[in-house]
Amino acid sequence: MSPSYPTYSDDVLLELFSEGDVKAFEAIYERYVSPLYNYIESRIQSREDSKEIVQEIFETLWMQRESLAIHTSFKRYLFGSAKHQILNYFRSEKIQQKYVEHFTHFVAQRHESSTEEMTNLDDLEKLKPVTIDKKDGVLVKLRLQD
Repeated sequence: MSPSYPTYSDDVLLELFSEGDVKAFEAIYERYVSPLYNYIESRIQSREDSKEIVQEIFETLWMQRESLAIHTSFKRYLFGSAKHQILNYFRSEKIQQKYVEHFTHFVAQRHESSTEEMTNLDDLEKLKPVTIDKKDGVLVKLRLQD
């Protein structure tokens, strides 16, 4: 008779998982992937980034399986990890935005648009939170993307 992993408690699954039981990891993943995704997506409002954060959480969990030391409930541990990933996400977004603002100010002060500057503006457009509008090679405005 094969074990019924979905019915096991988190503690039992963690013990099996720490011993390398892949089925236990799969059961943990199935139990928490949707709640974690919903929690993260409700905070950052980005489906793709939410999927990536959930993937990072489970990837880290897998890589640390043998040395994992959890001093709280497993659910609290996972959602705490999600909270930290969300904070890192927003820190990263703020750094990108500050760079865009600094560079935009720099270009506006120079009143000339060299090829290198226009290439840099094109690179900035690839940053997720911003769109840069150009007209005849001159910076016109900067606005946040929806």
